[in-house]
Amino acid sequence: MKPLGDLGQIVPLNYDLRSEEQLIESIRHSDVVVNLIGRDYETKNFTFNQVHVDGSKRIAKICKDLNVSKLVHVSSLNADENSASGFLKSKALGEKEVLAEFPEAIIVRPGWMFGYEDRFWNRLGWWVKFSPIPTPMYNSGKTRMRPVYVNDVAEAIAKLVYSEQVGGVVELYGPREYTFKGLMEFFFDVTKRKRSLVLDYPKSIIKFIATVHDKITAVPIITPDEVERYHINDTPSNNDSVMTFKDLDIKPKTCEETVSRFVKLHQSHEFVSSPIDQKFKDYSVENSKYV
Repeated sequence: MKPLGDLGQIVPLNYDLRSEEQLIESIRHSDVVVNLIGRDYETKNFTFNQVHVDGSKRIAKICKDLNVSKLVHVSSLNADENSASGFLKSKALGEKEVLAEFPEAIIVRPGWMFGYEDRFWNRLGWWVKFSPIPTPMYNSGKTRMRPVYVNDVAEAIAKLVYSEQVGGVVELYGPREYTFKGLMEFFFDVTKRKRSLVLDYPKSIIKFIATVHDKITAVPIITPDEVERYHINDTPSNNDSVMTFKDLDIKPKTCEETVSRFVKLHQSHEFVSSPIDQKFKDYSVENSKYV
């Protein structure tokens, strides 16, 4: 990262989220702080609450104490204190703690993000290529999702950093809505994989499989909490006070526009040298076949 900036502009620092001294050292020369720290799954060292609630509160308090002019806090779409997902519940509680310490903070809520080395398309690819059991179809494929391209989220955060915006909530979700079944059909068509490898597991069974993954692997492919999230529809606020990509003058890219950059690795071996067809069917919810 250091060569991307001028001399002294980019300085990596080691820190422990539990250490106020190290956080102060990381923040003390900053005009703007963007908190991207989060956990997709819990570990023996860090729970969701320790990262998303306690850690976020600690950072917000230090920012206020050090007179940081702007704090951009990255949360999650669907964050809800009453959610069955520990991840989404902790994200909502974290937002509340951040605003209590730093009322002018900007809260950013991205949806399911995809991009290089993501846990979205690559997870599907792992199930298809390596899993000894069929790929799970969560919630019978009915869950509605609005995946968002990570570069669009990064552009939005960059604009917020340099804008005059103070406070408020920004929800960043993809321009098209799909069911999980539609996204899986899309993936199989693009990678030319067989659909016979998919099984509609009961929620209890896939949670058990996820628990095993979570216990025996250093980086789990799927966790019980993620299974819970795959059963929750993406629900934007549709509130005039909540900003979106449109308010930032950004046109987010669709899955169809970007998928060829990420799924080549997961193509069936006999098609690995063939180009990806750029003419896709309509996999969104407007196509009733996938609802």
